[in-house]
Amino acid sequence: MNSGNPVVYLLREQFGSLIGIPQKIEACDGIADSLLQLGQAGEAAMWYEAAGLLMYRRSELPPELRALYAIEEYEKALRCHSEARDDEAEATCSELLRTLRKVCTPA
Repeated sequence: MNSGNPVVYLLREQFGSLIGIPQKIEACDGIADSLLQLGQAGEAAMWYEAAGLLMYRRSELPPELRALYAIEEYEKALRCHSEARDDEAEATCSELLRTLRKVCTPA
C-alpha cells in the first residue's frame, strides 16, 4: 500500500534490509510518525505496535526494562487506535499494556 508520502514508501521498502533491532525500531517509529501526520492513525498504530514488539524482544535488556520501553510504543499505538475509532484493536492493545505493566511491577 502506498501512503502517498515518498518518505514513508522509502522507509517501508528499506525496512526489510535493516539488520539491527534498534534500527528497525527507529524505522517503525519514523513510519508511524509520518503516517500519523498524514492522518492514517490506524496504520500508524500497527507500526507503533511493531516497534513495541521489537523493543520487547531485545534480549540484551532485562525483562522489566524491555517491558517499560515497549509500553511507550504501545501507548502511542493505543492513542492511534482510539483516534482511528478501532474499538477491537484498542481493547487488544489495552490488554497488552496491562500485561506489560505487570512485568514492570515488582511481585
